[in-house]
Amino acid sequence: MNSVTKQRGFTLVEVMVALAIVAFALPALVSSLISITDGTAHMNDKNMAYWIADNQLTEFRLKAQLKRQFPRDGTQGEVEMAGRRWFWRLKTEGTEIPNFNRWEIRVSDQQLDNENSPALAELQSFMMVNKP
Repeated sequence: MNSVTKQRGFTLVEVMVALAIVAFALPALVSSLISITDGTAHMNDKNMAYWIADNQLTEFRLKAQLKRQFPRDGTQGEVEMAGRRWFWRLKTEGTEIPNFNRWEIRVSDQQLDNENSPALAELQSFMMVNKP
């Protein structure tokens, strides 16, 4: 009695096709993961910059209300937060309402040389200013 046993498994051609598919898909997947990671880091930087902007505006408001110290247009500085150095620049301007000023603060992880320098965060606030 002659019995034919059927072998099971993949042929060499099937294995090669599967490897080709993986070879094309893997770089695209890695590229997507790198892009997502970069986006997350950028969002973390922006979030940190907004915290700094909010902190600085709060400090200016408190100094104006409690000590009657008002910031000047173009005031700038730097702070350290989360082990990094951040730079901020304040722009102040009057509004149509007397004694009512608009404050805009811009924050970046690079030096802000002028109003057109790129910033990670921009935050605005309005303040009643009754100078003595």
